Amino acid sequence: MIEANDIRLEKKTYFKLLLRNRFSKAWWIYLLPFAGAVLLQAIDTEFDWGVRFMLVYGVVNPLWVVAYLYMHTSSPTARAVALPRSYRFGPQEITVLHGDGSSDQYSYAEVHHFAMRKGEMMIYFSASQFIYLPKGSITPGEMNHIAQQISLSKNK
Repeated sequence: MIEANDIRLEKKTYFKLLLRNRFSKAWWIYLLPFAGAVLLQAIDTEFDWGVRFMLVYGVVNPLWVVAYLYMHTSSPTARAVALPRSYRFGPQEITVLHGDGSSDQYSYAEVHHFAMRKGEMMIYFSASQFIYLPKGSITPGEMNHIAQQISLSKNK
C-alpha cells in the first residue's frame, strides 16, 4: 500500500491546473476563429465585418474562459477543493481521505487516463474529475508503480 503525504490544493494551484487542462487539450479550438478570419478574407474581401468579428471573438473567448475559471476557483462551490486530503493506493483501489472526514474509493479500472509531468501526476476519472499528486507527495518509484497498476487494470 502506498500512502501519499497530506495534500492541500491551494486556489492558485487549482486555477493553474484547470487552465492547463483546458488549454492543453483543446488549444486548436481557440485558433479556429483566426483560421476562419483568414479564410473569409481570402474568399470574400467584402465580408469585412465577419473577419473583424472572428478576430475579436478569437481574442475575447480565451479571456472569457480564463475569467470564468478564475471565478469558479474563487466561488464557494470550489471550497471543498482546498480541504486537506490524503491518498492510499492499494493493490485494487485508490482511497481518498478528505479533511472533513469523508472518503471516496475508486478502482483502478475507473481511471480514464493518467499523465505524469515534471514529478507531478494527474489521474483522470473523467475530463473534469481528477486526482492531483504534486511533486514530493510520493516518490518517483511509487508514482511509476501506480502508473503500472493503472495500466495493468486497463489491459484486463
